[in-house]
Amino acid sequence: MNIRHHKPCLQRLVLSSCIAASIATPLLAAEMAAARDFPQRLYLGGGLSASTLEPDTRDTGFIQDDDSSTGATLTLGFDLSKRLSVEGFYSRLGEAGIADETSRSHAGEIDYKYGGVSAIGYLFNSRSGSDYPGYPDDEGYYRREGLSFFGRIGIGKLDTSSANIIHRQRKDWDLHLGAGLEYGWSNGFAARIEFISFDEDAKAFSIGLIKRFGRSHTPRTSKAPAPVAAVTPTMPPLTPEPPPAPTTSLTLPTILFEFDRYELSAAAEQKLDHVAAELKAHQDIELRVHGHTDAEGSERYNQALGLKRANAAANALIDRGINAQRLERISHGKQHPIADNTTAAGRQLNRRVEFEIKEE
Repeated sequence: MNIRHHKPCLQRLVLSSCIAASIATPLLAAEMAAARDFPQRLYLGGGLSASTLEPDTRDTGFIQDDDSSTGATLTLGFDLSKRLSVEGFYSRLGEAGIADETSRSHAGEIDYKYGGVSAIGYLFNSRSGSDYPGYPDDEGYYRREGLSFFGRIGIGKLDTSSANIIHRQRKDWDLHLGAGLEYGWSNGFAARIEFISFDEDAKAFSIGLIKRFGRSHTPRTSKAPAPVAAVTPTMPPLTPEPPPAPTTSLTLPTILFEFDRYELSAAAEQKLDHVAAELKAHQDIELRVHGHTDAEGSERYNQALGLKRANAAANALIDRGINAQRLERISHGKQHPIADNTTAAGRQLNRRVEFEIKEE
């Protein structure tokens, strides 16, 4: 028997090529020119698909007895700009069942595989400026976070094989088209649902997961802080002051954070072990937990970030058995730097949590 596969006409191929060139080329050029330090990232992914496979059995003496199958896809991609990514993928689409036209008995299967390269255009993103205080409304595109609608256009090759069916397979390359939804989280993971038409033979609906690697955004450029006026030290009083009343001696460390983050590092966890041990040894002591940030970003955003850092440290102490009533959380945002915010080393020291003993 000789099963044929649909071959698109020349007009369809030329028209699709023109559409691809007219959409992808200007979009790539404009996006690359307009991108403001876009954080280009590599991503990997995979997913499962439900496929519809329809080889042409006309005038062969055979018919198709099963056009539905399942498959899987592996993906490697790269984010080029806020609206454009490029993606290579390999899909195993499943098998199409073939039966004898007269007896209706099953004769065999044709296995479908497809490999290709696509341009992914992000056409909509649900995030707004209120989701990232101090950042532009298109920040969701830059971070690939929130719900996005995307379209796909690309070129690839369908490969079919069979152990028991003689068939003709065209070897040229075809255009494929698709559209879908993607929801991204701040940790770099994103879920996708998508429909792709590979050619007249094969179509698939897929669901999958991808993981992006690297920083999701670049820091905003902020103005250097105004110089702090020098303070003239005062002379000590001529009459010695009485010594202060004795207080409990505790060694309370400072905890540092990465840029725009409030997760605790391994070093911070060790320091909190020490703080918890001190508090268990001095049951009458209560603490104020002060959260601070560097000067990058808006006042409102940093006030919220400072509180997240104070909460992270306080919650870690609670997990270690410290009563929550002994911990007061306070955010100072970027109001109280201890180092120069115009240098990377200074900003690192300002991204901190400090502990203070509450005096009665």
